[in-house]
Amino acid sequence: MKQWANRGERCENKHSSESVRTSTSKKAPSTGPAQVEWRRISNIGDTNSSSAVVSINFHHSKNLAVSVNSNSCVRVFSVKEDKSELLQKLALGGLIRNTEFSKHGDNIVMCGKGSLVFGDIESGVIERVACPLDMHVDGDFAQSQDGELLGILGAGELNLVSCKSRTRVMKINSSSSIQACLFPNTGREVIGVTDDGWLCSWDLRTQRCVQTAQNFDDVKSICTSSDGKKLITGLGNGLVNVYDGSKTFTGDTRKSNPQPLRCFSSLTNTVSSININPQADLAVVASSMKRNALRVIHLPSLSMLDTWPTSSTPLHHVTSTAFSPAGDRLAIANARGCILTYRISYLS
Repeated sequence: MKQWANRGERCENKHSSESVRTSTSKKAPSTGPAQVEWRRISNIGDTNSSSAVVSINFHHSKNLAVSVNSNSCVRVFSVKEDKSELLQKLALGGLIRNTEFSKHGDNIVMCGKGSLVFGDIESGVIERVACPLDMHVDGDFAQSQDGELLGILGAGELNLVSCKSRTRVMKINSSSSIQACLFPNTGREVIGVTDDGWLCSWDLRTQRCVQTAQNFDDVKSICTSSDGKKLITGLGNGLVNVYDGSKTFTGDTRKSNPQPLRCFSSLTNTVSSININPQADLAVVASSMKRNALRVIHLPSLSMLDTWPTSSTPLHHVTSTAFSPAGDRLAIANARGCILTYRISYLS
């Protein structure tokens, strides 16, 4: 692995008094375990960072994690057992606000205001994408399930970029501003939510909107489970809605009006992040606007975990969350510059 910067900085951190905590869903689960144990392990990275960590992500198959701070410093860590080690560090110009490993291969996607950058962790090569003048890039993006496309959001537009050719291959046309997007596991469509409350599905082959659903007003974030059975939206007023993913678009007409299976009102500010674990039974929702605003939903029972996080969990302002590929770890980045890490286990 060719290095971007010096390596070998070991990251070992003291834990808070909250080391092990068991959570139980408020409603008895219909399937699966009722109790989840959260054990605090060493943070990923330096706890003395002077800038907020704004994004955290795990590699899909290797023991690696990547983060970016508000000063656009990208760091790659080795994450083994309960410790982490800094492997690479790259300071990029501009404002990088989001970074992820590609779903396939060893590229890192880095996106910010007016910048789209790819980095190869093996060769160390950094490539800045020359975006068309009419393509707005603000830092928000989504990856297709096969890792071939990026959905780039900016100025209410959605542009699709090929991860192979590094060029724009499609511009989604919408009469309304697109606030968030995702690629479902079908591989044939991209879904976006507009500022006037429509959920739209565009066929990637014809580039046409083929299905719509209404009553998705004020949605700021959206996520779907790996099995496609749950669709979760986060609203500007803090509400979190969980939908049946298989029934979002239904009926004989092109328009549907799905009702949420459950609505959660534990958060009171804009829902800035939603993450569902690979097993599709836990969802973490958070708001970066309020201190300690993070909740965990048990999806099989559609209930909120009641005993974690606690008042002593040092969350601060949560900026980003990520589950490990095995679903046994949760990383929580915050505005203090820390990446808290918890080991997850189920109690039968």
